[in-house]
Amino acid sequence: LQLFKISFSLQCVLILAAFAAIVTALTAATRSIVIPWVLCISFILKGTELLPFTMENHTFYREFNVYLYGAIKILNFALYLCNNKEKKYSDVWMDHLVYMTYLPYAMTLIVLFEDFTSQLQRRLTRATTDCIDLR
Repeated sequence: LQLFKISFSLQCVLILAAFAAIVTALTAATRSIVIPWVLCISFILKGTELLPFTMENHTFYREFNVYLYGAIKILNFALYLCNNKEKKYSDVWMDHLVYMTYLPYAMTLIVLFEDFTSQLQRRLTRATTDCIDLR
């Protein structure tokens, strides 16, 4: 029974990853803000009708939040690409992957990609400095 629940959660993550790849690729190629807005809003609005959900209340809620928060992060990163046309995806792909796997500690808090990367760099720099200070 536990394996059955895990497979549905994995399915949810894989669907979101495929959606992220499509939106990111189209946005990186066109740098048009229309594409991510239309795709992400459609994904959120039609998701409950088209996406496979587990009908157990607790699991349904968790999957819905993964899809919703994931779509918001996908949209945010896509808009970052549109607003920073000079940036190549190859320059930010690693930060993008870390951002997409970042687990929120509150569903009401939406962390923008720019804020996420600057906070991550500050923490990494501070961690390096802290290690140097300890020596």
